[in-house]
Amino acid sequence: MMWMFLAILVTFLVTRSVTRLIRSGSGAAGLRNVQIAGSHIHHQVFGILIIIGTGIVLVSATPHGTALNVAAAVFGAGVGLTVDEFALWLHLEDVYWSSEGRQSVDAIFCVLAVTGALIGG
Repeated sequence: MMWMFLAILVTFLVTRSVTRLIRSGSGAAGLRNVQIAGSHIHHQVFGILIIIGTGIVLVSATPHGTALNVAAAVFGAGVGLTVDEFALWLHLEDVYWSSEGRQSVDAIFCVLAVTGALIGG
């Protein structure tokens, strides 16, 4: 649970930083939005794919020890990417940088509170 918690937190912080850099247009480290056939691909798509892939591994292989810790961290990264765009799920439009986008930050805090409570027992 600790690995998942840490991965969610780190992924959220890194994702917010990267999206801020992309939005600033500074072109730092060659960062830019992902586009496929002219459509912007939100990072929640990658999060969902990571969650699905990790879920398949967890159900089919039931890892133990270090493999389970790695799976938990990868799953947490997927959760972080996905929940960071919670406001997009809710409003079905890109509100990431609007006042409604704050709902994504609130959702991440709720997820961290729940996973943190599970760590504590």
